Amino acid sequence: MSGGFTVEGLARKLEGMSSSQQSVQTMSLWLIHHRAHADIITEQWAQHLAAAPKKTQLTMLYLASDVILQSRKRGAELRNAFQEHLEDAISLVYSDADRKTQASVERIVEIWADRAAFPADVSATLRLALRAPSASAAADDAATLLAADPLAANKASADEVLLPDLVSLLQAAERARSNHDDLLQQVSAISDAVLSEAGAAVLPDAVAVAVHEKKVVAARAVLTQADAALTVLLDERRKCAALLDVAHAQQQLGVVTCQKRLTDFKNNLSKAKRVKRELKVHLSNLPSEQSTSSEQSSLVIPEFTADDLLEALSPTSLRPPGGGLGGF
Repeated sequence: MSGGFTVEGLARKLEGMSSSQQSVQTMSLWLIHHRAHADIITEQWAQHLAAAPKKTQLTMLYLASDVILQSRKRGAELRNAFQEHLEDAISLVYSDADRKTQASVERIVEIWADRAAFPADVSATLRLALRAPSASAAADDAATLLAADPLAANKASADEVLLPDLVSLLQAAERARSNHDDLLQQVSAISDAVLSEAGAAVLPDAVAVAVHEKKVVAARAVLTQADAALTVLLDERRKCAALLDVAHAQQQLGVVTCQKRLTDFKNNLSKAKRVKRELKVHLSNLPSEQSTSSEQSSLVIPEFTADDLLEALSPTSLRPPGGGLGGF
């Protein structure tokens, strides 16, 4: 292949890439430089991701994210090629991963939606690839997640992430329904004689046949239009249902996380109450102020008067034994 690009070279670079930001960005720039081979690049990327361990799979997803976001300025070849593989890749990386890895995958998908890397329907499909873990698994991993980020439960809630898309789809579905009322009335107005083969067989002459043919053509156009409109409406309803499923799963996960935090808070409260009781017992065992003063009053302290002090300091009391000065 031209320009120094080979499948073998791509495989070696993917194999030798580390999880550091510099390594991911360097590889991203190399892929963008060779975006003319977008289909081959994304195919090799998907194969390498599928065969890699979980930690490397997340790195591969970071690589795809960097390429997708950078490709908005340098051509859409790689972004469009990656789009074909992302749903399966996200599902693969997200499933059976620990909660920290799942949170990283969710954040990547959120960034794509926030920066409009893909159309709204594609973003909704990618969100569907996220599967919430079971309640027991979430409870086991909640402590690790909250230890890494105690405010995780307050960030990027399901309402903040999904509500705008869900409201937009519901509004679009409602508008489509109101716009289709006239069309559905036209469908209802089509007579059974126009749709019946038996009615066409008993037409008296060519003029009646021509009139009937015009009615059939008009009815066919109305039914074709109604079929297309109802297909769009059904697709919108399916997207709404899919987003509701995702929101419900994330709400369940949020409940488990909040329950875990509540349990931790209750445990901490119990520890605080136990320490308080121990302090009360310790304070009760300390000697009281009254007992301390009585102990001090029981001490016998000799009392000296001023005369005693002067007598002790008088010259006669300082003379050596035997009288006189120095015994002379």
